[in-house]
Amino acid sequence: MNFLINFSIYFKAFNEAGFKREAIKVLEELTNNAVDENRFNDASYYYWMLSNEYLQVACDAPNDNIRAKSLRKFYQFQHLAEIYYVYQHLHSYVV
Repeated sequence: MNFLINFSIYFKAFNEAGFKREAIKVLEELTNNAVDENRFNDASYYYWMLSNEYLQVACDAPNDNIRAKSLRKFYQFQHLAEIYYVYQHLHSYVV
């Protein structure tokens, strides 16, 4: 829990400092690690955060091409967040 609180603080600081791309890369790495380590609840949360970041990128996009790519990422990560949320319950039941 403390990790998530600290991560949220650092993630917000990265974004506010103008390092959005770096913040997203760190979040993507954390997401991949969570999946690799079978921490599916964390993966779901990280995918949800990623989807929200890409939605924000789409809203701030300077052109339609970037907006379209960001919206595709938003929908992709939103879908994965839902899948991993459900899968966590299935995985804990089976294992």
